[in-house]
Amino acid sequence: MLKDECMEIKENKTEDSKRLRLVLEHLNINANRFAAGLKLSGNAMIYHILRGRNGIGETLAYKVSIHYPQINTEWFLTGKGEMIIEPKEDETTSLKERLDQLEKIVESNKIKIELQGAHIKNFELQIENIQLKTAK
Repeated sequence: MLKDECMEIKENKTEDSKRLRLVLEHLNINANRFAAGLKLSGNAMIYHILRGRNGIGETLAYKVSIHYPQINTEWFLTGKGEMIIEPKEDETTSLKERLDQLEKIVESNKIKIELQGAHIKNFELQIENIQLKTAK
């Protein structure tokens, strides 16, 4: 019985290694950049998982969920489901609407800046005229 449990743990670690490799490929980064992106103190944990020495733990899965929210945490931990979480239609729509609003704000601010520039130019001319009058 103990031998079967050991084999199952080894298989789980191998599957964890495969899932981690898929994540790295999807993100197009190496293990060092991945560890740095997760703010890990070093890259040993990542390499131990890649080599099948350790499995993926909940702490690592939590950090991945924070820094890479598109990665499905359940899939990362267990292999169940899809690797990537696709945004819902209404989330995408609301993001597009927000982007449109921000673009309008930026455009409005550009116009305000141009107007302020014209006011500054006008004030500079007024100052110049006053200086010329007082110099006489």
